[in-house]
Amino acid sequence: MWGIKQRQVKSLQDGTLKNKNSGFVGDNAQASGDIAGRDIKHNSVNIFGIFKSYQKSEIFEVVKLLDRNAATFYLLDDINDVNPDWNYKMDFNMLDTWKNIFFNCDIRLKNFEDQIITRLRFPDKLLNSLKNQWIQVAKMEISSDDKCNQIKDKLLAIVEKGKSHRISEESKEDGVFLTMYWAFTRCQIMENPPQEYNS
Repeated sequence: MWGIKQRQVKSLQDGTLKNKNSGFVGDNAQASGDIAGRDIKHNSVNIFGIFKSYQKSEIFEVVKLLDRNAATFYLLDDINDVNPDWNYKMDFNMLDTWKNIFFNCDIRLKNFEDQIITRLRFPDKLLNSLKNQWIQVAKMEISSDDKCNQIKDKLLAIVEKGKSHRISEESKEDGVFLTMYWAFTRCQIMENPPQEYNS
């Protein structure tokens, strides 16, 4: 028994003991596959924070594209009423300030999706990141308006980390508002009312 333990210790010291997740223990340079579930040879795009300067944030890309195309983006042929389903959801979540913000976003939602979302490389990751952010904020004992403010502040902070000095403050905020409303209509943030609520 003692001999087995001695061989195991020697193997660890030599860095030759195999581990299915990380290649060789003590020698991650030779590792292949996953380390703690993460492919070490793959640099993933981080949506909610920029760990490395060369990584891009999708929310910053949204704001940049909106600012670049503002002249055509805001030309609207007609103004429609807010989808009643979203009205119910806003009322159910007792939105006040953010209800007015979302009203202003609603008339531009289709244009936003057509011109902006289709240009993103990973729109599903952006939605998933917003959902994860909401899960954290939803636990707080604060109003729905304050929860939206928390997410907005986090998104704006990410935008500011990018090269945003050429983008107007209005465009930054508007891009965040529209992105949040898009996530709202895709049921990634806010609580969904029960079926009987809007019947």
